[in-house]
Amino acid sequence: MTKIAIIGTHFVGKTSLVKRLSKKLNNVFVIDEVVRSCPYPVNEMATLEAQEWVLNEQIKREMEAASPLIITDRGLIDNFAYWSRVAEKHLTPEKIALKKEEVFEHSKSYDLILFLEPFDGSIKNDNFRSLNEKWRREMHDRILDIVKEFKQKHGGNIYFLKGSEDEVFYQAIDIMKRLKII
Repeated sequence: MTKIAIIGTHFVGKTSLVKRLSKKLNNVFVIDEVVRSCPYPVNEMATLEAQEWVLNEQIKREMEAASPLIITDRGLIDNFAYWSRVAEKHLTPEKIALKKEEVFEHSKSYDLILFLEPFDGSIKNDNFRSLNEKWRREMHDRILDIVKEFKQKHGGNIYFLKGSEDEVFYQAIDIMKRLKII
């Protein structure tokens, strides 16, 4: 089983890339963006309860998936970034560090992590994502710091992709070919 996490802040093309990859590749099981089914407030109004639900649901769905190739629309690392933003207001640094280690341990199960960088353009209103560009940038920077720390501590196949939807798609395909995933 091969597991690929497509990560990044909101409105960077994760879902579009996941959809294109699932059409191009055979026997793909897609784990859709968990936060979209969260029963609690999300985005800037997220509570600790909401972010805990997202982390736990992400792990659950990944553990239940059984397919030769699994692609997740978000991974535990970027979901952790949103969790940590809320947790810093409620938990001790020690508890946050413990959660980070749990997230990092689970994230070692990804065979490939594709981090999508923001592209130029305004955020499109889909009646779900936040339209706040400042918050989007804050979350991007937070995710980036966590990804860099994970890569430094644990290595792994982490690639940073930027460009148009087509450019990112072909970059992802090229990386998967080089790694013999496809």
